[in-house]
Amino acid sequence: MGRGSVFFDSSVIIAAMLSPKGGSFYVISQLYRRHTFTVNEYVLDEVQTVVKEKFAYDPALMKSFFRIVSLGRFEVARDPRDALVQEARLVINPEDAPILAGAVQTQGVLLTLDNHFFTDEALSFSKSKGLSILKPGDFIQSSRP
Repeated sequence: MGRGSVFFDSSVIIAAMLSPKGGSFYVISQLYRRHTFTVNEYVLDEVQTVVKEKFAYDPALMKSFFRIVSLGRFEVARDPRDALVQEARLVINPEDAPILAGAVQTQGVLLTLDNHFFTDEALSFSKSKGLSILKPGDFIQSSRP
């Protein structure tokens, strides 16, 4: 897989924050030179909300968040157009529609650990829009020379 756009779901960023030994952290720390890593404002807000609600806004975890974003040299894209979000809502839950729509805008790969992105409807929609959806482990395998 050549240099391409990789859009990150919040689940992958949070997993990387929690485990420097997992696949999510590996992708961010080792593959950033070969790909353009992207998130949108919605994903960043979602990560902060999860840290606040599930981890009592742990300062060490927030420090890890900023380290991850810096390490991966993430680009922050604008949130997707409302029309595209509405289209995505037809195939995935409303909370994840801005993530799917944001990834579609990149026309690359969506990395996620959330299984509901892997339904037949979401995968078919994504494929029709030129987007692949992978878990970090699968992405690592596809990135090997």
